[in-house]
Amino acid sequence: MGFMPDSPAKATGLQVGDRIVSVDSSNTVGLSTTEIIKLIRGPKNTPVDLGVVRYGETDTLHFFPVRDAIATPSLPYYGMIDDRIGYIRID
Repeated sequence: MGFMPDSPAKATGLQVGDRIVSVDSSNTVGLSTTEIIKLIRGPKNTPVDLGVVRYGETDTLHFFPVRDAIATPSLPYYGMIDDRIGYIRID
């Protein structure tokens, strides 16, 4: 799964494949994605410290995205194969 195009995470430099190992100094190793998301959420316009392990890097990297509302369209992609057949992606 990638990032939403205008998300704070993408703007900060996080990359697909990065593994979040801490949120504001709280260890996230062994937590589910849902639990990590709960730790990341917070008041709008406040920074969050994300400790990240990235393939090829030896040290934990830290990113400081500023929390914001993220619009998540339920129909992010659609297309037509021909005049009669189309396809959609529903999230």
